Amino acid sequence: MRKKKKKNQVHRRISVAGGLLIILSVNACIWGGYAVQQTFFKPEPDENAIIADGVFFGTDTSRLTLETPEESGNTVQDTVIPDINTATFGSGVSIPDGCVTVPQERKNITSGALLQLDSEHPFTGVVGELVTFDTKNESYRMKNMELTAHSEVVDAMNSMAASYEAATGRADLMVYSTTSVYSKEGSLYFSELPDRATGYCVDLCILNEDGTISPISESNAWLEANSYLYGFIFSYTAADEEITGVKAAPYHLRYVGKEHASIMHDEGLTLAGYLEALKKHTIDAPFYYIEGGKTWSVYYVATDVGTTEVPVPLGADYVISGNNTDGFIVKAEALLGGE
Repeated sequence: MRKKKKKNQVHRRISVAGGLLIILSVNACIWGGYAVQQTFFKPEPDENAIIADGVFFGTDTSRLTLETPEESGNTVQDTVIPDINTATFGSGVSIPDGCVTVPQERKNITSGALLQLDSEHPFTGVVGELVTFDTKNESYRMKNMELTAHSEVVDAMNSMAASYEAATGRADLMVYSTTSVYSKEGSLYFSELPDRATGYCVDLCILNEDGTISPISESNAWLEANSYLYGFIFSYTAADEEITGVKAAPYHLRYVGKEHASIMHDEGLTLAGYLEALKKHTIDAPFYYIEGGKTWSVYYVATDVGTTEVPVPLGADYVISGNNTDGFIVKAEALLGGE
């Protein structure tokens, strides 16, 4: 018998060009979907100025009542904070569902923009990366272009100086110093202020028409009324000289961020008073600050002996700062306990 011949089997192989075509097609689908998401679902950009409309409330209430829209211009009349389903971690601290914990070493209480810095509490934290004012606009001057600060300070100074010039018709603000004070003869300011080392501060002076410069020796009305809109506060005032042990410095501003600065302005609090008030607002009774359709939860977390597990809302933007004494301040864009 003759053996049957096997039929020739066809082996199909994908060419190199074909493989590349498939890979490119898959990538096009992925990036196309990403582009659609960025086009139609991207967040609204932040405004240069915000309107404060928040109020502190005690831990014995679960209701935050705002001013009526007619009084405040805010479309939200009152916000009811739902009951919080809590979980316990660490040293018995309760946190809402939907939160995660961020480990913070004890030494981290010495870093951030909200440090209590005075004669008894010096700066011992990490400064981080500082930049020059190369991106400054034409609305203010620099005594020295080698001065450095955190990048957010430069951005805030640009915005504030532009608004100052638009409101007053003058571009006479000058950044005189930032991280250190001039000690040469003829210097405007000699005080060694404890928070200069952080890189969040600017000392301002006035550039006169004849080219001379003058110190800001008393309250500047425009700066006092508007600097908070750009995240700046006067960190050493006459109101808290006894607390800080530092003489009032009306020329000296510190950047703490728009939300914190606006709350302090709205509540009439100095930095020392704000940090003390926040100790009443732990994560189970945070302070809610509402502006521009956004809700921020601000709360205090006491530091532990070793590592402190700081709770933050899952998926929310947040900033953690030490207070340089006994804990952390968290600012999170979320309504803790809300749906």
